[in-house]
Amino acid sequence: MPARRTNIAMLTALGVTVMLSSGCDRKREKEWSPLPLPRSSSSVPASSSELRPLSARQKATLLVLARRSLDAAVKSTWPPHALTGGLTIGPRLRHKQGAFVTLKKRGRLRGCIGTILPRMPLYQAVISNARNAALKDPRFPEVTPGELGEIVVEVSALSVPKKIGGYGSIVVGRHGIILRQGNRSATFLPHVATEQGWNRAQTLRHLSRKAGLPTSAWKDPATVYHVYTAEVWSEEGEAHPLSKSGATSSP
Repeated sequence: MPARRTNIAMLTALGVTVMLSSGCDRKREKEWSPLPLPRSSSSVPASSSELRPLSARQKATLLVLARRSLDAAVKSTWPPHALTGGLTIGPRLRHKQGAFVTLKKRGRLRGCIGTILPRMPLYQAVISNARNAALKDPRFPEVTPGELGEIVVEVSALSVPKKIGGYGSIVVGRHGIILRQGNRSATFLPHVATEQGWNRAQTLRHLSRKAGLPTSAWKDPATVYHVYTAEVWSEEGEAHPLSKSGATSSP
């Protein structure tokens, strides 16, 4: 089932399962260092693999945190002292979970940094990745204070990656894909292919190139695949249902 799209105006009505609008932009593909992957199911906390979906309120809270983190990082007020002020960070947001934060400016990618594995509580992963997307994405200059009003923040909460037997099991539009061969690896978030209009073979050719491999590497028997799914939402659209200073979230 393809990922669903929504914006913040719809968050009070339904859950979201979409991915990066520009998919960490194929025009800015870059060789990446090997991505960390779980060596076995025992290496991932049991609670991380079957987390319940985030509520609309929790998603809105994470957007507030991402925006506050972005502003604090760009304005050089890091670490902010009141980042979680007025917010209730309940048990669900404290579960360890992988997350990406994507920054877009006028509809184009401006930064995208994430952690695939559940190494820290979700709310902390969002805070950290928002800061890093603004200041540490090697493909872009640092975001400047003058750009903040044009930046749209998008948050992606990931499932734990699972190894699959081969590329034939990949469902375009549903799966985020991690391609690995030797010490080369790269990932595309779930709806990158859909937004670019790629079929599975085209997606994997681009992903091979992103990993610094020949475009035919996806067919090589030595290539290993992991897939994951994601809930993705952004602040683009109508007014945010929570104020930046007084939001609360359900546990």
